[in-house]
Amino acid sequence: MTGIGDGYFAFDDYFTNVQMILTIQRLAIALGKPLQEQFVDSVNKNNSIAAWAEQGVSAAYVSGILGETDMTSFRGDEFCSKEQSIIWLVRLYDYL
Repeated sequence: MTGIGDGYFAFDDYFTNVQMILTIQRLAIALGKPLQEQFVDSVNKNNSIAAWAEQGVSAAYVSGILGETDMTSFRGDEFCSKEQSIIWLVRLYDYL
């Protein structure tokens, strides 16, 4: 992990949902079982996911990390709660 840009590592800031999902995606790669790489056209229906993050969020959706989340309700730009991050990590564990 290299921070959020310009050499700044925001260790006191909250994670957004997109940042958490991309961290989970990188963790899956590091553990030897990458998430499924399949792009879902509807992944960014509400325009809350930056273009550079769409593929990673799509992979998490296809792999079941996001569960039954309707992609129109996924808010990538909102802060990730502790509870949500735990749910996603448990789903990653099940995926592995």
